[in-house]
Amino acid sequence: MLCRIYGFADEQSEYMEKLSIANFDPNEPYIYPIGSHYTLRREMPVSMNARQFFQAAQEEPLEELLSDLDMDFGEVVEIDDGLCPYYFYYFGFLKLIPIPIFHPPGKDIKTKEVH
Repeated sequence: MLCRIYGFADEQSEYMEKLSIANFDPNEPYIYPIGSHYTLRREMPVSMNARQFFQAAQEEPLEELLSDLDMDFGEVVEIDDGLCPYYFYYFGFLKLIPIPIFHPPGKDIKTKEVH
């Protein structure tokens, strides 16, 4: 399993993303960041699946789960088990919010052709 961290592509992207979530209620179950505002910052192996990772992140700081990692507000964490990637928004200490739809830059979106 892999963990990918997506940081902001540039200062303008960071500003636009943070502006778009300025009124977001952290008690909402999901958040929808814009993939084009992000770029892959780091990739590393991880021993937990997405469910285990999310549950563990509710109990201990993300920096302890992913050693040597300094997370910033608004970054996106991807846990990829090889079948389906799962995405989470880093909202702060002990707060990850699931992302149901995220199209990271550089990943092809496969669509089915209809004839």
